[in-house]
Amino acid sequence: MNVKRPMIIALIAYVLTECMAWAGCSINDYIIGYTVCILVLMFIGRMRKKAEHYDVSAFFYTLFVYAFVFLIGILGMFVMNRGIEIRKDINEKYSSARNEGNFDERNYYLGIQTIFGSVDSSDKSANSNSGNIFNIYINKLSLIKNRIGKEIDSRLDGRTASVYKALLIGDKKSITEDDKVSFRMAGIAHIFAISGLHISILGIGLYKLLRKKFMMPFSVAVSSILITNYALMIGISVSTTRAIVMFILRMIAEVIGRKYDEINGFIISMIIVCSIYPWGFTSFSFQMSYTAVFTCYFIIPGVIDYLKINSRLLSTFVSSMVLNAVLSILVSFYYYEIYPYTVLTNMIILPFVGMVIVFGFLGCYEVGALFIKLGLNICDYIYGLMGNCIICGRLEMWQYIIILMMLSVYIIHITFVRRKEYYYKVKTKDFNDYKDERNTCIKKYVLLISTYACILIIIVYGRYILYEFNSIIGIDDGTEITMVDIGQGDFLHINTVDGLNVTIDGGSSDIKDVAKNRMVPYLKYKGVGVIDYAFISHSDDDHCNGLMDIIMNYDLYRIRVRNIVVAKLENRDEALSNIIEVAKLNGVNVIEIQAGDKILDFTCLMPYETITYDDCNEASLVLSYEVKSEGNKNFTMLLTGDYNGDENDLIDNIRKYTDVDGYTILKVAHHGSKFSTYESILKEVNPEYAWISCGVNNRYGHPAKELIDRIYKCTEADIYVTKFEGEVKFLYFNGKNGKLMHK
Repeated sequence: MNVKRPMIIALIAYVLTECMAWAGCSINDYIIGYTVCILVLMFIGRMRKKAEHYDVSAFFYTLFVYAFVFLIGILGMFVMNRGIEIRKDINEKYSSARNEGNFDERNYYLGIQTIFGSVDSSDKSANSNSGNIFNIYINKLSLIKNRIGKEIDSRLDGRTASVYKALLIGDKKSITEDDKVSFRMAGIAHIFAISGLHISILGIGLYKLLRKKFMMPFSVAVSSILITNYALMIGISVSTTRAIVMFILRMIAEVIGRKYDEINGFIISMIIVCSIYPWGFTSFSFQMSYTAVFTCYFIIPGVIDYLKINSRLLSTFVSSMVLNAVLSILVSFYYYEIYPYTVLTNMIILPFVGMVIVFGFLGCYEVGALFIKLGLNICDYIYGLMGNCIICGRLEMWQYIIILMMLSVYIIHITFVRRKEYYYKVKTKDFNDYKDERNTCIKKYVLLISTYACILIIIVYGRYILYEFNSIIGIDDGTEITMVDIGQGDFLHINTVDGLNVTIDGGSSDIKDVAKNRMVPYLKYKGVGVIDYAFISHSDDDHCNGLMDIIMNYDLYRIRVRNIVVAKLENRDEALSNIIEVAKLNGVNVIEIQAGDKILDFTCLMPYETITYDDCNEASLVLSYEVKSEGNKNFTMLLTGDYNGDENDLIDNIRKYTDVDGYTILKVAHHGSKFSTYESILKEVNPEYAWISCGVNNRYGHPAKELIDRIYKCTEADIYVTKFEGEVKFLYFNGKNGKLMHK
């Protein structure tokens, strides 16, 4: 029984044994299962009664394949066992994301950790396990890298030099934040990943040059050694490892005189990379790298052949379109946005990237800099265009299913058409290339463009389509209230049943760049491109600095604020006046409210317009939020900001301006300070849940023990604190309550 695709079987065995190791199976379980599978396959092969079954060479080849598959399976089991140890260490040393959409330390370090050395990269003693000689060698390569970086800095201006260093030696430290955003919105941020393009130019280019003077084995050895040293110099990553393995396999095929098999190369590299990085498959780098290679190897050639494209320019455009359609799924999964100009910018800029790298390897930095400046100008132009970034949010499962179904149907269709055309050639014995008739050609291109457009529509507008569909058939999407963990500060997001996005405050005193690191990733995860109403309780930084950052940096974050709502005061403090002025300068409508005013389902309870105060906390907005339902159970929430004014006034206004008899949720004032939210308020409000927003290890000791004791004494409320829980979320569906916590 001759096995024609042993590497596919080996990959299956590798994955299955990793699953068995994950499930706690032993090596004995694997051997028993493997033996049973072998016997079944041999029985099936005997039943087929092919002549090759009795061929001695075929028998020994099959035996070798099974032995090889067995060893690959054993490798998978040992790798996963080591991976389980690594995961345990990482879970102890790193924390998971505090909010949906935020950076997850655990997942990141899990994806880049190899089976060698310590989980903690700062542990020098552990990292020295590879041997002192190896470490000395790596240090020498690092000196070469630094020397190249200094040479580039001395010969080019700062901005161009930073881009050149990132492209050539993987040094991204000096690229400014504005440039990173510009490259991302142009859809070309991937060019800074040292992978296939660099390996192809340096490795294959050098190999072809050496072949003109030297024998093949020598050329292969020199180019392979050089490319491996280059990878060690710039820093090994998942994508770099994948590219090097596939390059070396291609070189081995050259030496032994065999045609390079792309499927085998793809699978072998995947097994090797997964063996080095046990959890690498969970990383964005791994998924993007292998998805891009799979698309370029196995999908794009079929599409080009299906369309019978002879033009290089048109072929490049179609290839870019197909690749972007597939990769947009991953980009939206991790970054919650897509970049519509990606197809065009990749067509224009990518050819120049290869030239920049070539001139960089030759030391002609000034020549390569000309192409970099051209690319920077193109990126700057796109950065200023409308619609260069569309926030789509985290896709739901139904969106992935529909997109994968559309891709599968399209691939099956072109496969069927190509086979039909091949059989027609065989029947007519005319194997010359021919073009489709005009109508057939138009239909093929319309189908391609329609599939591409439908994928983007599902990604970008899927949630809106579902909302409209639910409205038509009468399904209540519900109201979602989330207390986002932003450290020592406040930030609440409410997605109303009408689809409006409302925020309450947004600032922190202990999280650096709170908008960039906590608020914006969360909002993008939720698909929020527009904040319809942003309430600012008062002017303290820990309640508004993040929101003001979003307002002032629309070009950076691409989130627009339509209205801000602040307290209406006769003598407002200077900080609040500055907030209003900055908002107006950035095109944001400012709404001022006082006790008794209503906006949407919010009723302002405090402050009075004529209030006089020394501390801005005394003039903090207090809001009563009520969502009425058809049943008897309304949702109500009291939002108190940092209010520490007269509690009797607040109680009187609750009775005067609302008909609420007990609140569902009390947003506890002043981050759980013992000097706020006294017994009289707690007894009046009588909440089912008490929410407190405060930072981990905050210097104030919030939430205060005295406050917690008061809540337990005066109410039966369940207490949720961001310091302990992370993000806290509550869902309300027309009289039915449910809460979800994100850890």
